[in-house]
Amino acid sequence: MGWVAEFFDFSLETANRLYSWGWGLSVCGAMVTMIGVGILWLGTRVRDHDFEKNIAQLHASAAESERQSAELKQQNLKLATTLERERTARAKIEAGLASRHVRSEQREAVIAMLRGTSLTVTLSKVDDAETAAYAREITSALTAAGVTIKEGSTIISGGNFTGVLIEQNADPKLENALFGAGLATGVMPSAADPMLSTGEGLNAILIGRKPNAF
Repeated sequence: MGWVAEFFDFSLETANRLYSWGWGLSVCGAMVTMIGVGILWLGTRVRDHDFEKNIAQLHASAAESERQSAELKQQNLKLATTLERERTARAKIEAGLASRHVRSEQREAVIAMLRGTSLTVTLSKVDDAETAAYAREITSALTAAGVTIKEGSTIISGGNFTGVLIEQNADPKLENALFGAGLATGVMPSAADPMLSTGEGLNAILIGRKPNAF
């Protein structure tokens, strides 16, 4: 270990010089550290400010997206409402243009409720092509049920008569069958009433024009 002793064997003047250098370097190191801390603080402040700015922008973007989404939802709702109105209007127009028909289930219901009865029905109709075709389908269903059909009047100026009307004093079985099958739409006063008389008497059916779909 002699070399260690020799290494540290220097004069007091040298030691003082080394002490001065060490003190100076320590002061410089402290200053560098302070400068580094200051620079680090400034950098952190800038980074934090940028982070907060980005977060604020994200929140603003999210709020704008929510607003646009709400507006789009409202527009879609309005569009759906408009489309539904148009669909309903179109369906009404199509229903107004379409001819009436006795559906198979209505025909079967009439036959089932009147089978075995011995009824005679006088069937009158308004002078209209669509009404005449509908009257033939009703006549076919009644005939299949065993009902005897008598040809009634053909009313030329029958614009006020719509739907299928049954004489007020008609046989309850006939009334129940036609209303039960969804064919009859109303009851007309007895044929004894001269204002609405069709001249057929009891068990009279009057098939008027197709009701307005609107």
